[in-house]
Amino acid sequence: MRGVNKSIMVGNLCADPETGYTAGDEPKQVAKARLAVNTKRRDREHTLFINLVFFGPLAEIFSKFNKKGDCVYIEGRLNISDWLDKEETKRQSVEVVVDQLVMLGSPGEKAA
Repeated sequence: MRGVNKSIMVGNLCADPETGYTAGDEPKQVAKARLAVNTKRRDREHTLFINLVFFGPLAEIFSKFNKKGDCVYIEGRLNISDWLDKEETKRQSVEVVVDQLVMLGSPGEKAA
């Protein structure tokens, strides 16, 4: 039996996207951002912060047209990323590798 790895979220960007390129023979553009997703639990609101990663043409579009505070709808898959910190200690972080993006607008923007 095959598993399903799918995440769907709507939230606001915590900062402007950070961009770069992958290493290797054929570098691809990469964009990273954090998404704040608000949920209501009983009588109080809870905010979850999600790391997002975009690759290729989607990274270019995302970084060109989005900024801090913008509301986005994303679909993607969960991924665990390994990296070394300043002290060369192995670290891990969970991120969503985005494959679908819908830009829902900036804060205070009036709907058409």
